[in-house]
Amino acid sequence: LPFQLAEELAKIHAIPADRLPFLAEARLERMVDELDDVGEPHPAIELGLWWLRENRPEPRPPVVNHGDYRIGNVVVDERGLVGILDWEFAHLDDPVRDLGFGLVRAWRFGVDDKRLGGIGDVEPYLERYNRCTGLDVRPEELDYWELAGNVG
Repeated sequence: LPFQLAEELAKIHAIPADRLPFLAEARLERMVDELDDVGEPHPAIELGLWWLRENRPEPRPPVVNHGDYRIGNVVVDERGLVGILDWEFAHLDDPVRDLGFGLVRAWRFGVDDKRLGGIGDVEPYLERYNRCTGLDVRPEELDYWELAGNVG
């Protein structure tokens, strides 16, 4: 299943953005603005957002992102991955954002030794994604976007 998840995500990221002109481009600043609109202090989240602003890796060209690509939004049967659900957060962004979001601890459902959604290890998933896309996503980029998923 981890290989199938990587392959399908690579296909999503290969969709030409101009075919979906209604998708907005996501911005880290939007998360900051939304937090400010709450009107009450959230020190841990504010610290996380500060760190994200200060440590952002070199941005990659934006691609179609699912926006909620995680184990809870896939349909699996005896053949493996057969569907991807919940597209309401789709947007244009760094492709690594989708990769990192699936690593958020909450999506492991208590199986913390399997960083990829509680079902697998990150290294083979990342290797397959890189092979399918021709990109060279580094582990520290995944760490960044995993933190972004936890904060936002």
